[in-house]
Amino acid sequence: MSLSTANWWKLWAPYWEYLENRHLSTEVMDGFLSGAKSPSLVIGAGQGLIVERLRQQGLKAEGVDLDPEMIAMAKKRRGIELTLADASKLPYKDDSFRTTIIATGVLDYLDNEETIFGIIREAARVTADGGELILTFYKLP
Repeated sequence: MSLSTANWWKLWAPYWEYLENRHLSTEVMDGFLSGAKSPSLVIGAGQGLIVERLRQQGLKAEGVDLDPEMIAMAKKRRGIELTLADASKLPYKDDSFRTTIIATGVLDYLDNEETIFGIIREAARVTADGGELILTFYKLP
């Protein structure tokens, strides 16, 4: 039996959201987002959990993700429109955001330093001078 990508995501998405919420519980998330400023960008926005939380705090927030299925889930489950984009080639001008968050899963599983630092440089490029760049990790052993 073979699962299509769409069916695989339907099965995996609720579990992924559970993991995100468990590792980045509301209390933890509110702690590191407490200093976030508008506009904000979430790189690796997935199902839109962090974008939603930022918007609940009254901030203007956008999100990008590399996976069309995650973007579809964000729209279906939260009504959030995300942008399909590679973290190493963001479709924004320099200094576009006062807070940029690289979400869990974006850097955690990469093993190529050039790629990792390229993503961080790209995130820094779209973050305004004096803005915040937040990197989150939860790589499991």
